[in-house]
Amino acid sequence: MEMIHTQFTNLDPEWVELIMEALELGISEEEIKKFLANPTPC
Repeated sequence: MEMIHTQFTNLDPEWVELIMEALELGISEEEIKKFLANPTPC
């Protein structure tokens, strides 16, 4: 997880926390990217 965290050093700390929590809950990076690209439900 530390490696992932260092990639986010230029982001808002709250965004980093949300992304890290999502990853810990088992949400994939691809799912996070899709949501950020289109946050409205499909």
